[in-house]
Amino acid sequence: MRAGALVLLALVSAGCANPPRFVRRTPVLRLLYRPYGHPYLENPKFSFEMKRGWKGPEFIEGGVRFRHPRRRADISIAYHVEGANGWVEPKRYRRWMREQGSTEDRHIVEEVRISSYPASHTVYTTHTYDPEYLLGAKSDVGMTEVFMLPDDQGIFLIRYEAPRRWFHRYRSVFTRFLESLALAVYSEPVEQ
Repeated sequence: MRAGALVLLALVSAGCANPPRFVRRTPVLRLLYRPYGHPYLENPKFSFEMKRGWKGPEFIEGGVRFRHPRRRADISIAYHVEGANGWVEPKRYRRWMREQGSTEDRHIVEEVRISSYPASHTVYTTHTYDPEYLLGAKSDVGMTEVFMLPDDQGIFLIRYEAPRRWFHRYRSVFTRFLESLALAVYSEPVEQ
């Protein structure tokens, strides 16, 4: 009986990704330890940690998307090389970001930092109308948060989308995704 428990304990702790020392030293905590997420390392331009249980990676043009198990939220990141399909000049993309949303939105593009690099950021509302009803009779209201980070060879596009009622509930997952994000940004050295 005791040997079986030890084997089970060893198997459970072997499945955990590098638990902290105090967890490794306490058998009960080793059984209960579940890391927050798993790393995504398959793209040479970006890597991050994604919450366990989210579905993905789902490959999109230039990147990947992860979805909440019940499709309540999406997080995606893509890199588009200049001139390739999906690439838009950063100045035009900032203008597009400002134009998105409905009348209740601020339509302001803020300058923020992502992985210590300057990026443009906006949040806007989207309305999707059901084609089987009169226009405006039935709609789904969603919210989208977009970051655009240019470098010398292309642009990074980072999106978080969710229905309005779920947007703030799952935004902490997106915040944790952004905190773990590592980008391979290319820029020419500045000559002095």
